[in-house]
Order: sequence, then C-alpha cells, then structure tokens
Amino acid sequence: MRLYGPNLVANGGFDADADWSKGPSWSIADGAAKYQGEAGGEDFLWQSLPIEYGHVYEVRFSISDYHGDGVGIFFSLGGGGRARGPYVGDQVVREIVAAGPVQMFVIEADEGALSFNVDDVSVRKVLVRYDIYRGQDGRINYETPVATMWPGQEVVEIADQDLPANTTWHYVRRAVRLCCCGKESDDSHACIVRIASDGQSIGPSPNPPTDILAEPIAGGSIRLRWRYEPGGQAVAPETFSISLDTLDNEVGVVPAGFAIGGVYEWLSEPFEHGRLVRLCVRSAGRDGARSSNTYFVSAVADAQGPEAIHGLLVEVDDVEV
Repeated sequence: MRLYGPNLVANGGFDADADWSKGPSWSIADGAAKYQGEAGGEDFLWQSLPIEYGHVYEVRFSISDYHGDGVGIFFSLGGGGRARGPYVGDQVVREIVAAGPVQMFVIEADEGALSFNVDDVSVRKVLVRYDIYRGQDGRINYETPVATMWPGQEVVEIADQDLPANTTWHYVRRAVRLCCCGKESDDSHACIVRIASDGQSIGPSPNPPTDILAEPIAGGSIRLRWRYEPGGQAVAPETFSISLDTLDNEVGVVPAGFAIGGVYEWLSEPFEHGRLVRLCVRSAGRDGARSSNTYFVSAVADAQGPEAIHGLLVEVDDVEV
C-alpha cells in the first residue's frame, strides 16, 4: 500500500537556480537555498504547486548552518493563515498539514538577523490515514474513531478519556485509503489497556501463567507449579509474583528464567496443619505491570505427614553386557 503520492516540488534539491521565486534575501547556489536577512525584515521563497484545498500533505525540508537571533523559520501550504513554525536551529522539518485554498508553498524567515540554508524540499499528498477504535473487553466500537494517526507517526494522544476503574480496553488501528474509495484494512493487533481499582492505567503486561497447580508437601509447605506460554504476549515477563489470600499480599517472587523443563516452581514456608491456603501467581513485566488473571488455586496444608527423605545417594555398578 502506497502511503504518499509523488513529490510535487520541482527542483527541491536546488540543483539549479530555477523553478523557485525568491525575495532579495534569498539565493540559490551550491545545491541549497540560502537566506541572509537583516533585523526587522521578512522575506519569502515560494513555488506554485498543484495542491488540492483541504487535502492532507506531508511537507519535509532540511535546515542547516542556522545562525542569528530572529524569531525563526515558517512555512505555509496553500496560504489562508496556515503558517507552521517557528523552526529554530539545524533540523529536518516534517509536518502533516491540510492544504489551504492557494496553490502555493512558501518558506519565510521572520523578524531577525538570520542566515541559514534550506535543502531537500518535498510536498507529497498523503494517501493513507490510520483510524483508532476502542472497545471494552474486546468489543470494538467502529462507529466513531477515537483518534487519527498519519504515516510516520509513532505516538498518538487520545484526549478526554473517562475509563472506569477495574476495566479492560482494546484499541485497534485500521488503515484508510484517502485517494479513492475510503476502503479500510483489517484490524491491527490490539493494544490492551487495563484500568486499576485506583483509576490509573496499568502498562502492557505479560500473558497470564497457565497450568497452575498447588499441592501440599509434608511439613506444611505448599508447592506451586505453573507454565508460561509466550505466544501473542505484549511484553515478556521479568518475574512471577505469588500472592497469599489477597492480591496485595505478595509472599514470593520467582525470576522468569528459572523454569525447569518449561515448568516454574515455588515452595512456601510451612503453614499450620489443616489450613486452607489460597495462592495466586501472576507474571510481571519490566515496569511491574501484572498479568490480568486474579484467580486463586487452593491446597490444604499437611503438617503431620512424614518428612520427605533428604540426602539420598545413588550408586550405579558397571554391568557387563
């Protein structure tokens, strides 16, 4: 799927002094557009472009050899008071903007004694946007997107969210073609957000443990065993947290790398004979976010059975065959 149309700017690399209109403070030489301005002035570099009013474009250009104390550099696409900036210092400018009604791209230096170079100018029509949808417990509401992302954008802020405590929300992204029919892609992999009892967001967490088993051991201890399946995990576990009776009563931690044959194991301290022991094991990521499981497994402590034999030695004699 193409994300952008072709570059509409002619001579965006300034290989010749052509295609651009420029004010007296601008020159084109050595593969760049050079600005040398005086304090209190402003001057423009511009080019007519076949842009479409209201359509979205990616604007990109580089700034180098920036010196001076002016307000900075601005640009506009389509006029209509749609200037972006100021940009101060050496950098690569990249913005997603909706075009105004005038078929023109303008770079402006404003109000100061400035000197800088501009190069690698491109204006490309954006062909795809990404709509973000949200739903509770995996039931996505596709009627209205909660946010929009553009190609090259890695982070989006979703404002005005009022998510109740003790809930789980799934977010998915769909690519939408802007150039023709508005056809949507399939859903992306879901981003899962969990809201804790205090109303705060819990970060991405590992998968819950599986095959959890609690069994009494002679002497009153409880042995807890489980497995971990990494398929589809948002993050890998760093540790496993063991809680007794309530989730906030943590009594043990097992590092994630300590599996034997794919099975993790934890042995409790001895309990009083006959006590019903309820244990929960949850996987935890690097930032401490726990997996979503909250169920407990139970076992009755046996403090009266015989102690297991320790220190066994095994000798094997050679056998002639």
